[in-house]
Amino acid sequence: MKKLAICTVVLFAAVFCCAQQPKEEFPKQLDPQPGFAEFKGLSCRAGLPVHLSEEKCFTVDFRSCDFSKEDLSGLEKGLGGLDQKTVAAFLQFDDKTIWPKGNKMPEWLKPQEIMKIGKTPGLNIKQLHTQGITGKGVGLAIIDQGLPKHAEYQNRLVFFKNRQVLTDSLMHGAAVSSIAVGKNVGVAPEAYLYYISAIFSADENEIFDAGPISEAIEELLSLNKTLPDDKKIAVISISRGFGDRNKGRSGFLKVLEKAK
Repeated sequence: MKKLAICTVVLFAAVFCCAQQPKEEFPKQLDPQPGFAEFKGLSCRAGLPVHLSEEKCFTVDFRSCDFSKEDLSGLEKGLGGLDQKTVAAFLQFDDKTIWPKGNKMPEWLKPQEIMKIGKTPGLNIKQLHTQGITGKGVGLAIIDQGLPKHAEYQNRLVFFKNRQVLTDSLMHGAAVSSIAVGKNVGVAPEAYLYYISAIFSADENEIFDAGPISEAIEELLSLNKTLPDDKKIAVISISRGFGDRNKGRSGFLKVLEKAK
């Protein structure tokens, strides 16, 4: 029987962390403290128009905005000449963002090029895919928050169990599932995805309870005994660690050893 690897990871998808961005990666023509007055006036995301950090980095949030009736052709002319990878570092949008047509778009802004960059996992993962290393025949389990339906991973999802009552799905489970097995952005786009939605909440003293996570691991171990060899779970991803002050830590460590 295959050994079961336990990966405790924290993945942040589609988030630009400027504190970790080496300053030398910014081109010289980019002002580290731009005014971005026009961006502030355009942003339609309540509470998330422009964020300027202490390090003077910035992000502009255009996710799901409708600019179809706007003329953006003269927007921040000083940004001309930037490559799309640099633009992607500060401009956030998604496939629900509606851009204006034709000459009403600024020449330096090419959303499709930026989207292509954003869908590349990096680390030469795409080169591995061309060699046939795609996760085929590997079962990958994720224990996380609620999971919405999404085209990135829906065809790879072979098992789902909701161990908590959720009114809304949160973004984290969708993010880690997409990074894991997403057809466009996934590291292992042909792996099988087993998903358990578990409770990751803390009490009023910020004490987390590892019990629900331990129970989810036990359920995956039981499930694994019933799976054929070519679909057995080889990896469990849990985006959470449990320190000494957290409830149920000793039981959590025991079930990890059992899984190994």
